[in-house]
Amino acid sequence: MKGESDEYGKTFNLMDELPGLTGFRSVQSDPENGLKYKVTQFGSRLDKDRNLFSAPLLKGGRVTPEEIVNSYEYSEARRFQTMKEMYQDISAARKLGVSDSIIQQKLKTRKGLEKGVVESIMKGRYLPDEPNKFFIEKMQEITNNLNQKEKIAVGNPYFEALPIINSIRNSNRGLNLNTDQIKVPKVNLSTGESGIENILPQAFVPTSNDVVLPNTPISQVNKSEEYTSLFPNDVLGQAIANKQIVR
Repeated sequence: MKGESDEYGKTFNLMDELPGLTGFRSVQSDPENGLKYKVTQFGSRLDKDRNLFSAPLLKGGRVTPEEIVNSYEYSEARRFQTMKEMYQDISAARKLGVSDSIIQQKLKTRKGLEKGVVESIMKGRYLPDEPNKFFIEKMQEITNNLNQKEKIAVGNPYFEALPIINSIRNSNRGLNLNTDQIKVPKVNLSTGESGIENILPQAFVPTSNDVVLPNTPISQVNKSEEYTSLFPNDVLGQAIANKQIVR
């Protein structure tokens, strides 16, 4: 009533607060504060999406180029959905009056978000992920250790999978996050036959962002059950495994 602020420096309007006594209250929206939470969540989900690619492959044991490609396809489908949802949040913030400069500032202050990701999400365009140096070196280390143990010479499977990974990245770079669908080039590593398949991630929204990875190395999993066994109760993963796609 006196117009004094609370311990957090916030003031209240008496006419707004009185209806609260009868169960009604006028609430002022704070899209900037909400966006801060969304940006934090966005960064965490991107980290998880990347982990979906690398974690099961680096548990030890032999992995094939096909398994590397399959894991990359899955993580990219996840990443596309994550960026799509963040762009929807950005669009909503714009409609509520938040300027692009403030949106961009909040994205930039989120530790770990790369410059390219910030620029792409502001434009509503998709930026595929690229396997990092740590993954490549760790895959080489695992391969070398197994070669020494088994007394054979097998190359790093990542480099055999790399052309297809690059094809996936090139096919999806710049996709419209509002209207496009993620594309997965299908290339047979032995025959070289290729094609394009479009996955519909928006049709398979997961019920939880939490993913528990099993202790079973990916090389011990049957290829047809790879996604569903690695990510139980994951509707998007099951859809990919069951080839629920459009051509």
